[in-house]
Formats: sequence, C-alpha cells, structure tokens
Amino acid sequence: MRNSPMTDYLSKKIKILSFLAIVMVVLVHAYNQPERVLHSWKLVKTGENWNAWAQLFISNGVARYGIPFFFLVSGWLNYRKARGAFADLALTRLRTLALPYFLWSAISLFVFWLAQQNDFMWALMQANPIGPFATTRLADYSASQWWTRSVVYPVAFQLWFLRDLFVCSLLAPLLIAAFALPRALVALMFAGFAVLFFNGADFYLVEGEGLLFFSAGLLLAHCGADVQQAPRWFRLRWWAVLWLAVIALKTGLAFAHWDVSRPLAIIALYRLSQVMGIAVVWFGYDRVMRGAAPAPAALRMASHAFIVYVLHVPLLNLATQAALTLFGNTDAMRFAVYAGSAAGSIGVCVLAGRAMTRWAPTLSALLTGGRATPPPSTPTPATPQQLTSETV
Repeated sequence: MRNSPMTDYLSKKIKILSFLAIVMVVLVHAYNQPERVLHSWKLVKTGENWNAWAQLFISNGVARYGIPFFFLVSGWLNYRKARGAFADLALTRLRTLALPYFLWSAISLFVFWLAQQNDFMWALMQANPIGPFATTRLADYSASQWWTRSVVYPVAFQLWFLRDLFVCSLLAPLLIAAFALPRALVALMFAGFAVLFFNGADFYLVEGEGLLFFSAGLLLAHCGADVQQAPRWFRLRWWAVLWLAVIALKTGLAFAHWDVSRPLAIIALYRLSQVMGIAVVWFGYDRVMRGAAPAPAALRMASHAFIVYVLHVPLLNLATQAALTLFGNTDAMRFAVYAGSAAGSIGVCVLAGRAMTRWAPTLSALLTGGRATPPPSTPTPATPQQLTSETV
C-alpha cells in the first residue's frame, strides 16, 4: 500500500477531527451523575432514568474513541521524526510535551490552592469527586503527595495523556525497530498490548491504551498504509449503526444488577466501541465533507484544541458543581448542566486561547508547546512534523 501524502485536505482533516476528539474528552468529564467516576466497567447502581442512560451513552460510549484516536494519529505523525536522531526526538518532545505538562501541572496546583482559600470553592471541590483534589488541601500534602500530584498523577488529571504520549514518543525508535522482527513476534507484541488495553493496565508513567494505539499508528506509517482509503470490507453506514448499537447494548448492560464488580461483557463492548468509533469518525469525515475544506471559523477554533484540553479542568468541574448546587438536581437540570457546562467550558477555553495567541503569543507558544498558532490566510499543506507539534 502507498503511504498517504500530507495534503492540505488531510492536514485540515486531522486538525478538525483532533478538535472533535477534544470535545469528546470534555463530554467524558462533563458526566455529572451521583457516582461520578467513569470506568470501562462502569455500573449504574442509583438513578436509573433517561438522564443517566443518555449521559452514560454519550460520555462512556460515543465520546470514548477520543483518546485512542489521539494516540493513533500521534503515532502515525511521529513515525518520520522517530526514525531520525534520538537526541533531536527527545529535545522536540521535551519542548512540545514535557514542558507544557509540567507548566500546566504547576498552574493547576496554584489554581487549586487558590480555590481552597475560599470556603465556597472548597465546598464545591469536595462535593465533586472527580480527580484527587477533592480529598486533601494542598497545604496538607506530604512530600510524596506533592511528587505524585505534580509529576506522576497531576491534580489536573487530564494531563496524563501528555505524560503517556511523551513516554510513547521516546519508546518509538524501539517500537519501530521491533517491526523488523518476524511477523509472528510483531503480532505477539500487539496481542500483548491489546491485552493491556483491554485490562486498562497502568505502568506508572504509561498505560496500555497508549502503547497499543501509538504503536498501531507507527505501524501504519511503517507499512506505508494509505490511511485515506477505507478497506474494501468497510461500509460506513453499517459500521456506524453497529457502533451505536454496541454502545447502546453496553449502556443497557450497565444498568443490570451484576454480581461481579467488573463484568467482562461490558468491558469487551466498551473496548470494541472505541476501536469502531475511530474508524467511523475517520472515514465519516470524508463522507460529510466530500472533499470540501472546513470553514475558516472551524479551523480557527480547532487551532485552540490544546488550550481546551489543558484548561477545561477544573473549570468544567467547578461550573458543574456550582450549577447543580444553585439550580437543583432534577434529571432535566442535570442533563441541561451536562450539556451547558461542556459547551460553556469549551467556549471559555477557546476565547482564552484566542486572547493568549493575540496578546501574549510568546507565553501562548510556551504553554502549548508551539501549537497555538492562528492558521494563515493562505494555507499551505502542513508537513508531518508541523502536525505532530500542532496535534494534542
């Protein structure tokens, strides 16, 4: 198969779909049911109603393709850089991934410390059980807690993706070298990654999900796969219907009263839906756009995807809890807050990104690893190296 050239159409497709995937991440974090934390084996034990079903269907179903999509695209884009000098690779990833990771981790610690000085904000944080910030005041952290919450598992929990992507990027030369092994051994390696992905394995600084999809992206580039050409057996309409049906079945099973805490059937459907979602969204874009270019406004918004990613927590969480506290916890209100807080947080983050890009471009480049640059008035096709730094 021939490798896909980085055309203007493909570069814009990646930017738009990356922003859409960020929106999906925000929707995952917008989930506001009483049992707030989501897992692949998520079971609903209280509040069995239309609102709980809809939120679970979206946040733990439709939206869950987002993170695997990022790893897959990042692996594909990183392939050429990973075949060069390791020192150049490491320095680039330090600037585009590690530096923003530590800067935003420090910013999040300061924001949470500041919020904890106010009794109302502290009460909101304690009432919102998402993330580690709701249990202990930062002023009471031990040395080990400071290390954990600033380096390993940041207080702004969404930053874990940058951590994993940095580790995967440094592992990329080894993974590419492994592709030279006999096919049986390569297949065995991917089978191992798939098992880790299925079980949600976490190896301190990298998770199984990242290893599988980042490696798959590298392999697609290594084999010269034409990522714009759907396989002959792929039928978008049927895959889309089947994808939604799998999510609906998984969601329905989450409301069943299981005797085990982690039903394998739910985990299997969850993982299957993630893989199917990537294919449906990737090839679905072409069906919707039919070769046309996205609107300039959409591209401008997409250029701030990274800011939405790093800034939506804790904004989203605090806004959600404040709205539920002020307006009540009825099913209709919970769903309205779910949709409104997600949309509002994205809007505020985009505006913040635009303001930084316009009035503090140097700071913006530092905090985003060079990603937040406005699209040129006469765009030219982006190179894989440019997209690698622009994509989250």
